[in-house]
Amino acid sequence: MSSHVSAAPNSIRDTIPDVTRRSANFHPSIWGDYFVCHTFNSMFDDHFEQEFYRLKEEVKEMLYATTSKLSQQLNFIDVIQRLGVSCLFESDIDQMLCDLYHQGCGDDYVHDHDLQMVALRFRLLRQQGHYVSCDMCPPLLVKLRHALDQPIHKDLPWLGAKRYISSYEQEASHSEVLLKFAKLNFNFLQNMHQKELADITMWDISNIDHLPEYMKYFYNQLLDVYKEIETGLAEQGRSYRVDYAKEAMKKQVQAYFVEARWLHENYMPTMDEYMRISLISSGYPLLTCISFVGMGDIVTKDAFEWLNKDPKIVKAASVIARLMDDIVSHKFEQERGHVASAIECYMNQHEVAEEQASDELRRQVVEAWKDINEELLIIPKDHVPIPLLTRVLNLARVMDVMYKDGDGYTNANGKVRNYITSLLIEPVQLATSSLLV
Repeated sequence: MSSHVSAAPNSIRDTIPDVTRRSANFHPSIWGDYFVCHTFNSMFDDHFEQEFYRLKEEVKEMLYATTSKLSQQLNFIDVIQRLGVSCLFESDIDQMLCDLYHQGCGDDYVHDHDLQMVALRFRLLRQQGHYVSCDMCPPLLVKLRHALDQPIHKDLPWLGAKRYISSYEQEASHSEVLLKFAKLNFNFLQNMHQKELADITMWDISNIDHLPEYMKYFYNQLLDVYKEIETGLAEQGRSYRVDYAKEAMKKQVQAYFVEARWLHENYMPTMDEYMRISLISSGYPLLTCISFVGMGDIVTKDAFEWLNKDPKIVKAASVIARLMDDIVSHKFEQERGHVASAIECYMNQHEVAEEQASDELRRQVVEAWKDINEELLIIPKDHVPIPLLTRVLNLARVMDVMYKDGDGYTNANGKVRNYITSLLIEPVQLATSSLLV
């Protein structure tokens, strides 16, 4: 690994005597030392844990109590998912939806249930990986397609859960038990992530003086992280996973090096050249691989081999990441001097205006979403289980949330700040009486 990573900066320094690093005019961090100094919620004690597991069992009983009536069952599963607690009942829900899928759906179902039930069944089964035809009944076809276009599929589940908790609380028919459980679950996860952020923020990089030293420090830290992961996985007989993560990192660094060479040679690649490299430099193949490393028995060596073959769903998520980023950020990047983006490459190759190039890249993003949706249905789940595919889907969702209306990553003071505040700073308010149960 070291030969690949260290080669890039050395090669650049050897060929370019005086390197002037281009730095973007990013605004200062809007969080400061908030997560380092933050006082964590003191509610997570033994009483909280007992109450959490008591409610979990009660919600599970409520879930199985709905099996006698299809509409109640579908609605309850939908609510559980949207409240962000479905992962705690994953096997139960999976079995219920599997049974429902094998029961089929004939004309009697369509006529005996309203559009909301038909659409809900359709979405729940499809997102679970079961192929359900959108031609259950011709008059419903247009309405079902419209239901598929609703943003829930592209939304980040945890962000959606925070919004839905408030919405669900206003429903007259809501379950107090389920609502309270969802709130406790959200606050528990928020507290855990706050502590993780504090650990990350306290990393000390104050002794970095110039680029070569910075690269050495970064490289050493990277090796330490990989070594720590490898040591933990070795105890479980899973150290082989780190080898795949190392190879993914090598590809990432090699892609960065190619882009650095293009920049310094003032080279304008073709779209094919650009996409071949930039889909890797987007970081999504690397992030997908790393997300698999820490998962449990559900991840096999076959899953990593599948990932190594550049599967269509990962490529589609990378297309979404790269193109949505380029569309909204290319002007800012070009101001400081940056490798050509997809916008510049497409304009140069096809001799079109920026607006036409943007329209074409947006069309490709739409097509990439279609590829993701198709792959979620046709990939054999015994080979690549749904939780692994969901990791890829969630990466695509991040881009849709961050870049749909502008560069939310660079300009963090807008909606993204509100999202982070909602998820990592502001807990869900629990009624005082509910804490005394």
